[in-house]
Amino acid sequence: MTVKTVLNKNEEREFIRKDILDSFQIFMTIPYFGSQKISIMDMSMKGLSFRAEPGMKIKEGAKFDCYLYLNTSIRIPLQLSIIHKIDDCGISRAGCEISDTGNSAYRAYSAFIDLMHTLEKIKDR
Repeated sequence: MTVKTVLNKNEEREFIRKDILDSFQIFMTIPYFGSQKISIMDMSMKGLSFRAEPGMKIKEGAKFDCYLYLNTSIRIPLQLSIIHKIDDCGISRAGCEISDTGNSAYRAYSAFIDLMHTLEKIKDR
């Protein structure tokens, strides 16, 4: 994997590497769709993207509550808005923005993103 430096915070999602995310066993659930684990593709301060599982009827503009799990017992409740949905070779990916950024759940989420950036810098050394 190549070493990259974050030049533009708006594009930070590219730089949080999937292998760091996977080492935390991060996933989310959307109670509206049941208790199935949903894979996170990438994360940024403003939002995240996930792989939509078969049967999930999602569309741009939809808002929903979810739980972002950092492991099997630590979860952060978030409200997300779907900004875009991409279908590629039978795989759907949804890009979401965090709707409510004025609460303690968002502060915990942003602190975790900061931690991810710090870990990425350590890993690059």
